[in-house]
Amino acid sequence: MPALRMHTSHHADATVITVAGEIDLASAPALHRFIAETHQTPAAHLVLDLAEVPFMDSMGLRVLLEAYTAAEQHGGAVHLAAVQRAPARLLQLTRLHERFRLHASTQLALAAIATASATTPSGAVDGGALRGPRGATDPS
Repeated sequence: MPALRMHTSHHADATVITVAGEIDLASAPALHRFIAETHQTPAAHLVLDLAEVPFMDSMGLRVLLEAYTAAEQHGGAVHLAAVQRAPARLLQLTRLHERFRLHASTQLALAAIATASATTPSGAVDGGALRGPRGATDPS
C-alpha cells in the first residue's frame, strides 16, 4: 500500500491540507501529526482536500474529529472538500457529516470562507450545504 501523501498551502483565512491515499490505522497517525505541525492557528479555518482519498476507516474519522474539536475550541472550523464516495458514506453512517462544513471542491470551500470573512466579523461559515453521495455542494 502506498504511503499517505500530504501537502499544505496557507491562505489568508485558511490552511489547506491536500491528502492523497487511504486514511486508515496505519496512516492516520501521520495525518494527525501533519495537521498539528502545519495548522498552527486552530482559530483559522482548516480545509482538508480529500479528492484523492478513496478510503477512510474509523481511525481516519478520529483524526477528523480531533481536528474538529481543536478548531471548535478555538473558534475555528474544519471544512472537508471533494469527499469521495466511500469516505462520504462513512461520514453519513456515523452522522459526522453534520459536524463538518462540506464542499464540492477546495475552491468552493475557500470562496465560502472568504465570503463569510468579508460579511461576518467572526468569519463563521454557514454549515447548511447540501450533502450528496460524493460529499456536499455549496448552496450557492
